[in-house]
Amino acid sequence: FWDLAQSSHDIESAVFILRVKRFLLAGIAGGMLALSGVIFQLLLKNPLADPYVIGVSGGATLGAVLSLVVFSQYYWMTPICSFCGAIFFTAFLFYYGQKRLSFSGNSLLLVGVIANCISASIISFLKGFLSANKSQEILFWLMGYIWYESWLVLGFLLLILVSGLFFSLWWSSQCDVLILGDDVAYSLGVNSE
Repeated sequence: FWDLAQSSHDIESAVFILRVKRFLLAGIAGGMLALSGVIFQLLLKNPLADPYVIGVSGGATLGAVLSLVVFSQYYWMTPICSFCGAIFFTAFLFYYGQKRLSFSGNSLLLVGVIANCISASIISFLKGFLSANKSQEILFWLMGYIWYESWLVLGFLLLILVSGLFFSLWWSSQCDVLILGDDVAYSLGVNSE
C-alpha cells in the first residue's frame, strides 16, 4: 500500500511540475506579446497597432511554415526561421514606410495588413501542394500549443521579457514625449526617427 501511495504522490508532483511549466510559458508568451503590442502602439501612434495587424506575426508564421516545409527534420530551425521572417517583415514595413509613406502610422497599418494577407495566401498556397500529413502538421502548428519546456528555456525567455521591460522603462520618458507628436518631441530634444 505504501508503494502505491508513494508512486501516486510522484505522479501528482510530476503532473504539477508540468502544469507549472506550461503556466509559466503561457504567462511569459503573453507578456512578450503585450509588450510588443504596447511598443508598436507607441511607435505608430495608433491604438490598433499590434504584431498581428502590422504583419510581423504574418512574417513569423511564414518563416515557420517555410521551415516546416524545407527543414522538416530539424525542428530547432522553426523558431529561428520564424524570428527571421518577423525581422524581415518588420524591416520591410519600416523601410517601405520611411521611403514611400513618410512614416504615417495609418499607412503602415494598411501595409501591415497587406503583408499579413500576402503571408496567409502564401501559406495557403503551400498547404495546397503538400501531403495531407505535412499540411495537418502545419495546421496544428498554426493553431498553437503550450508544451512544457525545460527550466533553462523558461529562464531564458523570462530573461528576454525582463530585459525588454527594463529597456522599455528606461526609454519611457522619451516615449512619453513621442506621444505628443514629432514636432513637440523634436523641440524637446528627442529624435523621433
